Formats: sequence, C-alpha cells, structure tokens
Amino acid sequence: MTKLKAVYSSNTLIEAILKYLEIQYGLKINELNTDKILNLIYNCHIAGTGFDENALNVIDRHFSNLLLNNESYFFRYPLQLQLILEYCKSKHNPVILSIGCSKGQEAYSISMYLHKHNIDFQIYGVDIDDDAINDAKKATYSEYSLKALPEEYKKYFSYTADNKYKLSEDIIKNVTFLKINILKEDISKMIPGADIILINNVLIYLNKKAIETFIETAANLLVSGGLLFTSEEEYSIKTFGKFLKEESKKGCKYYSKPDLNQIAIMDYRELFDFKGSESKKTFDYSCLEQNIDNPSLENAKDSLLKKDYLKAISICYKLITDNPLFDEPLAIMSECFYELGFNEEAKKWLRTFLIINSNNEEKIEQYLNLCLKTEDFFEYIRILKKKIALFNKKDDIIRLKNILERAGLNAEELSDYMQ
Repeated sequence: MTKLKAVYSSNTLIEAILKYLEIQYGLKINELNTDKILNLIYNCHIAGTGFDENALNVIDRHFSNLLLNNESYFFRYPLQLQLILEYCKSKHNPVILSIGCSKGQEAYSISMYLHKHNIDFQIYGVDIDDDAINDAKKATYSEYSLKALPEEYKKYFSYTADNKYKLSEDIIKNVTFLKINILKEDISKMIPGADIILINNVLIYLNKKAIETFIETAANLLVSGGLLFTSEEEYSIKTFGKFLKEESKKGCKYYSKPDLNQIAIMDYRELFDFKGSESKKTFDYSCLEQNIDNPSLENAKDSLLKKDYLKAISICYKLITDNPLFDEPLAIMSECFYELGFNEEAKKWLRTFLIINSNNEEKIEQYLNLCLKTEDFFEYIRILKKKIALFNKKDDIIRLKNILERAGLNAEELSDYMQ
C-alpha cells in the first residue's frame, strides 16, 4: 500500500487533490482513501490534465461513491426508531433531519415507523452526493435494502418489473431530500430547526476540524430538549459533550440538547429586561440616508448622543463602506441597533468589531450580553471560552463551569484553568 509520506512528497497533483478534499469535504486522509484517489486520478485520466477545473469536476462527481460507503438498509438502527417514536408522541408535527442520508433508507425507515403509529411529522434528508439524493427521491430499492425490514412494513413496497421494490407515496410524501454541504453552506436557511437529528456513519470519514464544525452546526440547529442520534462508534467523540448532554435509554445511547434558556435566565435575570418581542426582526437597510455630507465619526457619536439612531447608523454604514477596517463605527452601529430593538443586527456588527479587535475585553463582555439577549447561548459559551483563554479571569471560569455542569455538558476542559 502506498505510503502517505511518499505520496505527498512525490506527486504535487495528488497533494493538491488531497488538500481540496480536506477543505471542501472535511475528508480524513488515510492510507486507504489515498490509494483510491490514486486510482481515480489515473482511471479518469486526470494525471494528464493537471489540477484544473476539469479535475475538480471529476473529483466532485466521483467523491462519494469512491470514498464513502453509500450502502445502507432499512431499519438499521431499530433502537433509535423506538426512542424517536416515543419522543414524537409528545410533539406536534416534529421536524426530523437525517444528515448523510445516502439513498434515503434511514429517512424512509423513520417515515414508515411514524406513519404506522399515526404520527404527523416532517423529515429532511441531506447529503453531498447528487446521485444519492436522486436515488432517494426515486425511492426504489434492491432486495439488499430490505434485508432487516420487519414483515409488517413490507406492505409499503410494491415489486417492480426490473426486480426492484418501490416505496409507496404515503411514506414518501412527508420526506424531502436536499443536496447540502454542511461544511460550506448554511443549512439553517433551508431547515431553520430540528427536533431530532441523526448523524449515523458520517463523522468517521471526517477530520477533526470538520467533525467539530458538523457537531456545532447540528447542536445549533437542534431545538432545546431535542435529540441527536449517532452510531455507536461515533458516540465516543468528545466534541459532542461540549454542546450536548449524554443520555442512554432502552439500551440506546444518544444526546439531548439542554434547555440553556432557563439556566441563563436564572444566572443573568437582570439582562433579560429587554425588547424581547422585537429582538429577531430584520432591518431594512434601504431606509438609511444615502446622501450624507462629510460623514465623520464625530457626527455619528453626536447623533448617538441625540438618540438619532438611524442617522448614526447611516453615517457609520457610509464610513465602513469606504473603509471596511474602520472599527469604531461598528461598535456605534451595534449600540444603535440594540437601542432600536434589532438585537441580531447589534450582535452581527459587534461580532465584526471583535474580529478586528479580538482582545478588547469591554466589547467581548458587551457581545456576551447581546448573545444572552438574543438567546444565542451556544455562541455565548463559545465566546466566554475564548475570553477565558485570553484573560484567564477566575470569575469567568467559575461562571462557565457552573453553566456547563448544570446543563450536563462537558466541563473537564476547564480543569487546567482552575489550577
């Protein structure tokens, strides 16, 4: 078998393709998939063309079939199905998300199981593979896919002329399949939230950075009290513990999302006296003044003091359009948006300020308060961890440790700071 060190040092084309796969798909590079990539390069004649757009198109087309295992079957995880049913009985029209859905067997297994028990639901299946998504939409399967299917569910299939099994429309209608690369696309724009998320046999293919992105994305998408299921092999990944609480029931391990709202409200009650009902409205930037004579920071500060918030925003918006690295207008805009009740906008501009001035403790604290006001508690925890890493203040460490422990999340990583 080809040695990785030799491959990297002897062939720049292979190095470039491996780096592309790491960045684009978060692929964990190992001996096995390196040899598969070598075969792809030479079988598809990429070696003669070099690393260009054509090479990337070939890699994208063959990536999933070449390096991932798309084989699955119905009712692969029956214990998960039992807990999903139990959870959905107490929910109105729950949203369920299957990440790395492959050809749809997992999503349709859940659909069959819930349909049989007269549960209303909506299921989404997402994958990076076009061919897999198309097969999932066709809902036609080989006999292999039905190998673990209980007898009472075979009624949902009809036998086709080409020796396949076609799933009935009753099971298909509540399942939607989407091609999404979670590492590159904002899944929340298409699926704003999920009561249950399944990530079975996906993370084993990813490198550490991609795993962390996947888990954080899933945790943010999951509603408070929601459940996340993963395979036995992936359950041991420690990153889950940063965001979710370990659970076990009826012999099945899974994760739940703690209700951080109540914990945060108890710890920061005084900060929750804000314009809550208006906090998530969107701001129409077309209402800003377009023709501003001699915009300056002094004029913006003066407008802020006079509580002419729209004028202050208009001036600052013009200033940062002319100079994107001009940081002071960002902080003024954040303050104005907060006073107007646009907390998400306030957070966005203050976050941009912190990108430029990452060591400004006062603004970090202001941003943390905005995270609480906008109920973005995972972002609050993430930024508080960064603040601890920068300033190592005992009060911050104790506060974070208490929140994590009360939420059932992993607080072990704070032990080094506590010494």
